[in-house]
Amino acid sequence: MKNVLILGAGRVGRRAAEQLAADENEVTIIDRSPAALRMLREHADVRTLAGEAERPAVLDKAGAQEADVVLATTSLDTVNLAASLVCANRYDELKSQKRIARIRSSEISSDQQLLELFGVSQAFCPEQIVTDALLGPIKHPGVSQIHNLAGGAAVIAEIVIEKSRAALGRTVAENEKAVADTPFRIVAIHRGKELILPQPETRMRHNDRVYVAAPAAAIMGVTSYLHSEEDSSKRICIAGGGNIGLRLATMLEKNYSVTVIDSERSRCAHLSQELSRSLVLHGDATDEKLLTSEEIGRADFFIAVSQHDEINIMASLLARRIGAGNVATLINRDAYKAILDDYPFDVVITPSDLTIGTLLRHVRDRSFELIESLRGGAEVLEFQVHKDTDKVLGNLLAAIDWPEGSAPVLIVRNLENEQGAQVLFPDQGPMVELGDRLIIYASSRKLVPKIEQLLSASPLR
Repeated sequence: MKNVLILGAGRVGRRAAEQLAADENEVTIIDRSPAALRMLREHADVRTLAGEAERPAVLDKAGAQEADVVLATTSLDTVNLAASLVCANRYDELKSQKRIARIRSSEISSDQQLLELFGVSQAFCPEQIVTDALLGPIKHPGVSQIHNLAGGAAVIAEIVIEKSRAALGRTVAENEKAVADTPFRIVAIHRGKELILPQPETRMRHNDRVYVAAPAAAIMGVTSYLHSEEDSSKRICIAGGGNIGLRLATMLEKNYSVTVIDSERSRCAHLSQELSRSLVLHGDATDEKLLTSEEIGRADFFIAVSQHDEINIMASLLARRIGAGNVATLINRDAYKAILDDYPFDVVITPSDLTIGTLLRHVRDRSFELIESLRGGAEVLEFQVHKDTDKVLGNLLAAIDWPEGSAPVLIVRNLENEQGAQVLFPDQGPMVELGDRLIIYASSRKLVPKIEQLLSASPLR
């Protein structure tokens, strides 16, 4: 259990507080709004304090001197930096205190020396996290999510079984052997609201959301087989020219034909100055006449990332109706997220979920190299085997008694080898060796402590 102090009860801070409290951490949160804090107390077992998060007296009263982790999540870089600086200097005897700050400015977040001067241990930017999450599906059409593992040597990808006549109706075992020289394993299946840990005889159905593990080099072949998507994305339309839309267009315009639509004329003028190759359109992304006249139906990927969920949903539905190839939608409200599985969207992005996954990775115990949050509360864990991991070291990966609801996914071996790392699956019979990276699937985050206990050193007799 950790003592965590959160600064800011906005969407990111609130979700972090709820999740960390659910994980049985001791959580205190500071915000200027008593109403926001009162609402949070109704949903989570947290201590709250109304006040200015960067003020030393407020931080003292909140118990910052006893915090193992300080999460500065307010919407202002200046406040987050100031609070981190106060904590670093006021409580300098806490050498182990971790200070994680939300920094929107890419100029600041990329300057490690400057961050250290302000006492920031780790910076994060929700807009950049969302941008990175969208790049995977754009580069790999048919993939809803993609998570890099073991330094990029392997991936876990979510693929919707929609168009693939080859995969539909076949068993898991038949599909895994169907593509020559393309090794992959099906880790889990989301079928409607049901989460399935598949058996070799489990058959694939239309609209199954499948989590697939594979070496990074094999993911394009896996996607092509399971989704039957041969063409790569070439024409991209982005609805919403805010921070996410601008970041996305900036990263894509060198290699793709990019169109950005925004309803504010002044924002369009700014976008035109910042972007060198993208087409910027002033207009309403929910105007079907505009989408039709600009041939948005010919876009390979339509991405709705405005600040309004309703606009994103309506624009995405229109884009799908007029023929856009793939559709991605950004959603903030939980009420909308719960019903979007029934909508014809290829990718649904929830910024708070993505951000919380990143934050938990930094806050949780360092036993795990990486923790990735998946759909439905499932998680993927990455653990490096060391000499004290005697409960698994030297054992067959498949023979280890993993907690019910969890399963080994793969081993990445010889990660530092110049010839390339080995990716080994449990059914190939590998024994666990020193230095291996174990990738483990947990159907619920509640299983993480049990897996951690299994991988910890045995007590001395």
